[in-house]
Order: sequence, then structure tokens, then C-alpha cells
Amino acid sequence: MSSKSPSPKRQGAKGPQARSPWLIYTAGILALYAAASFVPHGSLWGLDNLKYLPRWLSVAILLACVSLIFWKSQKGRTKVVRKSSSTLSLYLALLAIVSFGIFYSLPIATTIYGDEVQISKESISQFDASWFTDVITPNLLEGKEALTMAIHRSLAVIFSQPLAQIFKLVSALCGSMFVMLWGRFVFKSPLNDDLRIALFVAGISGGAMLVFFGHVEVYALPMLGSLIFLLHGIRVLKRESPFWSLLLLFVVIVKLHIITILFLPALIYLFLELRRQDTDAVGQSAVSWKQVILFIVIPSLLIGLGAYFFLFHSYDEPYIGDKARQLQQSFLPLTSGAPPYDHYSLLAPAHLLDLVNVFLFVGGPAFLLLIGMLSFARKSLKWETQLVKYAGLAFLFPFIFFCAMNPTLSIARDWDIYALIYPPLLLLLFALLFERSSEHERLSIWNGYLKRAALAFGLLSLPAIIVNIRPELISSRLFDLSDHVYRTYYAGSHYFMSAALEASTPEDRSEKLSTLLKSIRAVHRGANDEEGAGMLVWRAKLLLADQQIDSAMITLKEARVWDPRLPAVLQSLELVAGAIGDTAAARGYLQELVKLDPSKENVDRLKNLH
Repeated sequence: MSSKSPSPKRQGAKGPQARSPWLIYTAGILALYAAASFVPHGSLWGLDNLKYLPRWLSVAILLACVSLIFWKSQKGRTKVVRKSSSTLSLYLALLAIVSFGIFYSLPIATTIYGDEVQISKESISQFDASWFTDVITPNLLEGKEALTMAIHRSLAVIFSQPLAQIFKLVSALCGSMFVMLWGRFVFKSPLNDDLRIALFVAGISGGAMLVFFGHVEVYALPMLGSLIFLLHGIRVLKRESPFWSLLLLFVVIVKLHIITILFLPALIYLFLELRRQDTDAVGQSAVSWKQVILFIVIPSLLIGLGAYFFLFHSYDEPYIGDKARQLQQSFLPLTSGAPPYDHYSLLAPAHLLDLVNVFLFVGGPAFLLLIGMLSFARKSLKWETQLVKYAGLAFLFPFIFFCAMNPTLSIARDWDIYALIYPPLLLLLFALLFERSSEHERLSIWNGYLKRAALAFGLLSLPAIIVNIRPELISSRLFDLSDHVYRTYYAGSHYFMSAALEASTPEDRSEKLSTLLKSIRAVHRGANDEEGAGMLVWRAKLLLADQQIDSAMITLKEARVWDPRLPAVLQSLELVAGAIGDTAAARGYLQELVKLDPSKENVDRLKNLH
């Protein structure tokens, strides 16, 4: 990693030449965010949070972004008073404290994005040896997040607190540490102030930071661990730390979450780079890209393809929720399956659009800056350095993995696992900007544009925070997501709608659900539509609560046509028939239910029906 400072004597590029592509690009992004505010069905869920804010606030945010991009003093460079290391540490510590307060006090307004339902059911009063045997087991798939769970469970016993509360506390702590470590790394790097501000803003304003917002999820520790591992890798590159220390960190983060094993190619590259004796120059690569591709990238891809076809068998089996085999169907099939799972596959347009959405959602400014750099400054980027190769490999394989991954209930619901792409994304952005700035002072005028773009894109990430902490706002967003998921991935759309109803006020539920059902009826998936039938059952329940029994019965009969084998439909029909005194009809529905679900509860209800 080179630490050469830019020379002040080099001449800058002409303003219009450097300015035009960035102004066009950033203006286009702003226009896209504005347009997303008017798109129905949640198809642009990665950037449509402005839609759910009061109109005056949405307009104010967009105008503020425009002023940041087009402000005429943009050419001026930021001048930050240099602080001593101790003073910088003090400021960052204060920032970490403030960050912890924000993360801890602003929990996400719904449990749909986390594991709170499952985790909260776990009652812990004493230590269990299995927590630690899971950590040391050689079978990584059996304990894919063993160390994370062991830490949280141990803290729950030590402090005699519910496990969900421990998760909330640890998430906020991880978030504050993430902000402090990233800030220290950026502001201690030999970059000019404009780039420091751009990188810092990109690092603290992405949607991935919502992982730290108090909801119960297992990804906070792996995200922090990933950042520590990747930044320590730079110290190893600079020969400031031994390789074995990074290897130890790698073992730890893999035990925090198995997905971090995707950093292995980057680790192998560092090992090869450090083993080569061709050069002693720090930052000068001794391993060419050709060697990286032949000996690291291609073998890793072949191993991944082999697992896809022969271990997971995911190439032709759509994932359909709890009924499917989660391990075997960890990735999307190559082609679409039978209806109603015929809209989603590895290369389906709906999936590609969701990938754009999720990466923009979790990556925010960092992804947008990276796209801009690769689009308009790729010829000036230094691809041959150790730092860029290391960062590129660290980002490449998690990116490929997430592109192929088959999320449990749709990407929109499982965005939090995609947040694990955030640390390697930040590292890659830093690597490209660092190496570029150290050799291209003639392009220093770009630094101001990057800073302004980072501030504007960071401001556009703020609506996601506002929406996710306000139940009435996230309710509307979840209804739109339910519609979008039903039209594309299908599985899990009923789950979204249930969460949307829970978050909405009683006054809004009926109207919002009616609007959703009207949209769904227009694209009804045909027979055996479990998701659509489940939504109709909810509509019937609301009608019953409003004493509209006849309308409820009509809705349930429609649900039965959509999916005649859904137990919830028969249960509701039996209740309605009983409410209107039609015992014969109620008995008939119960008999059908017992055939589908011969549980003791259903059998006893049939026996006791008079």
C-alpha cells in the first residue's frame, strides 16, 4: 500500500471536463430517487423511501441534495484543521457515544427484518456447553453463526437479561465501534480532506447501518468483525502486523458468521503476496492480475460452481419457504420453476431489479460513488497495486454470492444479510480513491465533486432511517413490498402483509388492505395461491371484527377458490358458519380441516361441535 502524498505542483484538470460527467450522473441519480417516489407496487423499494415521508420533507431533502451538487463553490477544497492523534481519538470516542445513543434509542419499527420472534422465545438462565461445542465444531454449516450466538447467550446469563435485550445492546455497541473504527481509519489515512469527508460520509450513511438500529439480528457482530479483519489486512500489507494475526482474525469472523469465509480468496492473495521475494517495496505488487485470476479467482469460482450443482442442488429447484430444504436451496435456480414460482430465477429481470434495489439500499452513497468512479474515472484507476487487488478480491466473492443467493422470504425482507457486503464495499471504494489520489493530483478537482456527491447521497439515505423507525410510515412501505413480492418472488408476500397490518393503525388497515387486494386480484396467480388466499383471510378477519359477516363469508369463499387446501381458510369458514348458526356447514368445514390437519386440537373441536 502506497503512502505517497499528492504533489501540490501538478496542474488540475479543466473544470468543465471533470465536472460534466459527475453533474450529469448525480443529477440523474437525484431524478431517479424523485421518480421512485411515484412508482407503485414497491418495485423500486431500494430508493423509494421519499415516497412515505410528508411531501414537504421529501421536496426539502431533494432540494438540499440539488444545492449540494450544484452549489457554485463546489470547486473549493475543504480545509480541516489538523488534529493530533489524541485529539482525533477523543472526537471519535465522543462520536461513538453519540452513535450508540442513536442506535440504541431508535429501534426499527417492525420485527419483520430481524430474528426477534425466534430469539425472544429462547429462555436462558444458565450456561450450556453446546454453545461452545458449536463454536469449535469443524462442520461450519452446523454452526453458521455459532460464536455470535454464544457471545449473546453468555452475556444474557452474565447480566440476567432477556436474550432480545442483549441483542439490542450488542447491536448498538457494534454500530458505535463501526463508526469509530471507520472514522479513525479514514482520517488517519494520507488523503486530502475532501476525500476523507467523502469516505467517512459513505461509511456512516448507508442503509446497512440499520442493522445496528436496535432490532434483534445476528449480523451486527459479523459486520463489525468484517471491518476489523479487512482493515487489519491493510496493516499486514504494510508489514505492520504479522500474517498469523490476520489468520486468527479470519477464524474468529468465520465463526461469527459463515458468510465471511468468502474473504478466503483475499486472504490467500495476501499470503502469496507476502511470500513473494521479488520486491521489498511496500505497496508494489509482486503477484500479477493474471496470476490472481489463474490461481485464485478461477479455482474459487469452480469450487463455487461445484457446490451450486452438486452440494446445494439449487440449479433447478425454486425455494418456496418452510416447505423447502433450506441448505439444498440456498441459491436461486438457473431457470424459473412452475407457477406460481415462475417469475423468479437467477437471471430473471425481477431478480436483477431486486439486486439493484438491495445494493443501493444497503450500500447507499458507497455504491453510488463506486459506480460513478468505475463509469467516469476507470482509466485513471490504479488496478495493479496490492491494496486494490486485496480489496477487489474481498469484495468480488461476497458480491457474487449475494447475487446468486436465494433469500428466505425475498430480498426485500432479507436485506439485513446483504448488509454484510458493506465492509468490503467500503474497503474497495477506499482502495480505488487512495491509489488514484496518490498519483493523480491533476484530477484533484474530482475530489470536491466526490465529497459533494457523498453528502447528497448520504442525505438520500436519511429517509430510510426515518421510515424504518416510524410504524405508520413503515406500514405503508410494507404494504407496497407485499404487492411487489407477490408479483415477483411470491413466497413471503403474506408475511409482509401481516407485518404491515400489525404496524398500521386500525383506521388505516381496512383501506390499505383493500387497495392491496385490488392490485393482487389484477395479477392473481391461479389455483393453489397460498399467499393470495392468506391475504384474503386477513381481509375476512377485519370484516368480522367490523361485524360485516356476509362480506366476510364472501371473501372467505373467494379465498377457498384461490387455495382450497389452506387450513386458515377452512378455520375461518368454520368460525363464520358457527357465528351465523349454520352448524352443518361448520361441521363440514371442520371435517375437511381434519383431513388436511389431523391435529388433536382440530379433532377435539370436531367432536365437541354440537
